[in-house]
Amino acid sequence: MMAARFLRHMMTLFVYPCLPEKYRSRWPWELPFEPPTLGLMSAYFFLVASVFFYAVSLMSFEREFTSRLTDALVDPRGTGEVGKLSWYGAIGFVSFIVTPKGFLLLCLALESIIRVYNTSVTATPLASVLVAGPLFLYEKVQGVLNSRKMTARYGAPDAPDRIHLIDNGIVVCSNRRHPDWDRLKTFSYSHRVFRLMKAGEGVEHGRPCFEYHLGLWPENEVIRSVISLDDCKKTTR
Repeated sequence: MMAARFLRHMMTLFVYPCLPEKYRSRWPWELPFEPPTLGLMSAYFFLVASVFFYAVSLMSFEREFTSRLTDALVDPRGTGEVGKLSWYGAIGFVSFIVTPKGFLLLCLALESIIRVYNTSVTATPLASVLVAGPLFLYEKVQGVLNSRKMTARYGAPDAPDRIHLIDNGIVVCSNRRHPDWDRLKTFSYSHRVFRLMKAGEGVEHGRPCFEYHLGLWPENEVIRSVISLDDCKKTTR
């Protein structure tokens, strides 16, 4: 129990401030501190950690670089251009930055400094690019995959809605949901007004679709925002 609670606190401390706002709003666990405090703690931690690991990795890189440089100097097959090799050794510090590890740690350190400044000024945690970037790409890939699945099942998203006339109303068939259609909306078609009676999935010509059953608008009710359906395609089942 204590271990699980400790793990939740660590996840909240290190992961929560790095997430974009829409993910932070759905965070499942209680926050041990206020969001600005968590943002500063997280940014300072990653700043110290990135500087520490950058220094350790740089020293390891310098030792390896020096060892290779020494081997090249004493190699009898070498050209003997000691000055040139020594010049390359002098830029060993800078050359570490262009390595994947050095570049990543440097970016993490710079990002942490920006996050510390932003949180101090705005009192709002700034999402980490290193976390938000992969999440953004994941959402895009998921969106493309979901769009392909929807197209395979319901048809092209840009296909016009179809209208089927029924007794005292109409049925609108669509290849995509209309999340803004509700009972408070007024629908106009062929100089008449309707209201949404029910919505759900149906079948049109053997293919699944989204159906919206509309009935005549009551004469004694106030008409609110109107959605025109005159551009829909009239068809039969």
